[in-house]
Amino acid sequence: MHRQTKATSISSKTKAEVYARDFRRCVLCGSIYAGPHCHFVRRSQGGLGIPENIWTGCQTCHEAFDSESTDGPLHNQMREYFRKLYPDWNEGKMKYRKDGPNAQ
Repeated sequence: MHRQTKATSISSKTKAEVYARDFRRCVLCGSIYAGPHCHFVRRSQGGLGIPENIWTGCQTCHEAFDSESTDGPLHNQMREYFRKLYPDWNEGKMKYRKDGPNAQ
């Protein structure tokens, strides 16, 4: 498996951790019909498959999130959510870097 594919994939351990962290509900609307499969920074943009970049979302909210601009209200709501959970959360660190996590 290519390094980037592995880094952006969501492991079953991460899925379970995020699902528990988010109380098995969509973070945005509270729906119980949700699965921990939503990247904040999209996988297609190198978004890592780590808890700090993954949130539990229902299909409707996931689609809405993916269709809005990165400065939209859902993205801002998720930024606040992640910052509450991870005080040192940094959106820039959620992307795969070919030369390692600190490469620019």
